[in-house]
Amino acid sequence: MFDCGAAPRLEPISGGEFPRLAKVRSTNKKRSTKSRKQQRKRRLLEIALYMIREELRFIIKLGLIFSLLLFLISPLPHLAAHQKHAAFCNGKLISITPLQYPGPPMTLGRLPLRSGGIRESPWMRFPSDTSRRVLIRNRLEFIDFWKRALIPATPGVGIPPMPEIDFSREMLVIAVMEKRPAPNYWIFIDGACDMDGHLEIFVTSADGNGCTTGFEGESYPADVIMLPRSDLPVVFRETKIDCRQWMELLLRYNQR
Repeated sequence: MFDCGAAPRLEPISGGEFPRLAKVRSTNKKRSTKSRKQQRKRRLLEIALYMIREELRFIIKLGLIFSLLLFLISPLPHLAAHQKHAAFCNGKLISITPLQYPGPPMTLGRLPLRSGGIRESPWMRFPSDTSRRVLIRNRLEFIDFWKRALIPATPGVGIPPMPEIDFSREMLVIAVMEKRPAPNYWIFIDGACDMDGHLEIFVTSADGNGCTTGFEGESYPADVIMLPRSDLPVVFRETKIDCRQWMELLLRYNQR
């Protein structure tokens, strides 16, 4: 027979132990409830801050859009100058056609016409130490001009051939700005008017002084347009704009 010894004696829990256990459980429950409330408050605060940030972003975006719309619809000094000059055309408006590049299409940007239309930016350059305004009414004059002009080369092809012009029906008007020390100068013809006795050709010159483009080197701004042939004398009406007005024109008429 094996002697397993006396069985262990279990001490009964006194009546005073139960209140202490209940108190501990109650304290833990209160702490858990308080922790959940704090977490809920933090979560609500995070949601409120997120909504405030999103509302601020929306307000900022709305303000930027509103500012852009005001800029686009606001009258520009250059447009006011156009309207002032357009009032001088009490005769017949003449449609002008920029000379097209005789190779693959070149899109350098759009510019306004005084008549309210749009034209492509000039692509030609012409080296000259003086400002020039030239009328070409025959092929020989055009050949001489083409030889001295700076014509952009077509990749893989080279300098394109001189375009064919029917000088019995059309003539060329050329505006050349003298050599400039930077590439941010432009000149373009933006209107023509038959004044019943003479033609008025409107030319705008953009002074790039103060504008930075990231490019360096001299420039030779020039522009060539076609008009219906006429033997009337020509008067050139000149407008000069500064760098800020020039940038406003580019932004306004080249939004995509």
